[in-house]
Amino acid sequence: MKNIKLLFVAILFVSCLIDEDEDVIRDGFKITYFNDTNQTYTGKIIIGGLENNLFVATDSINFDREIEANRQTIMYMDKDRWKPDLDKIRNLPSARCYFKIQLSDTRNQLITRYNSSELTSLQIPNTTHFRGDFGRIFISIRNDQISGRAVQ
Repeated sequence: MKNIKLLFVAILFVSCLIDEDEDVIRDGFKITYFNDTNQTYTGKIIIGGLENNLFVATDSINFDREIEANRQTIMYMDKDRWKPDLDKIRNLPSARCYFKIQLSDTRNQLITRYNSSELTSLQIPNTTHFRGDFGRIFISIRNDQISGRAVQ
C-alpha cells in the first residue's frame, strides 16, 4: 500500500511539471526580428495584399517592445500572437499576404527576400488565421536591406 501511495504522489508531482500548452497549436503570427545594426528600433509591422501590383495595407500592429541593437527579439508569442483579419486581404482580392515595416529611423518599406528584390509573401490559408509554424516569420534588419522569410 505504501508503494501505491508513493507512486500516486510521484505521478501527481510529474504531471504538475508538464507544460499543458506545449502541444497546443497557436493561431496567428509569431515574429522573430534579427537586428544586425547598431541601432535600437521601435515601429510597427503592416500586413496587406497587392491590388493592381500596389501594396494595400489592411492591418498593422505596433512592436510590443524595442528591437535592440545587434540582438534577436521575439514578439507576439504563444497566446498573444498577432491575428490580423485575413478576409480584408482576400477581399482585395489577393491570394497572398505581404508585409511592410515602419521603423523609428524613418525606414518605411516592403519586406523582401534576402539578397533579392522579390517581396516576401505567404499564401493565405483557408482558415481564419495562420496556424502553428505557418505563422512564424523571421525578419532581418540590416543597414542595407530588411528581409523576411517564413518557417514553412
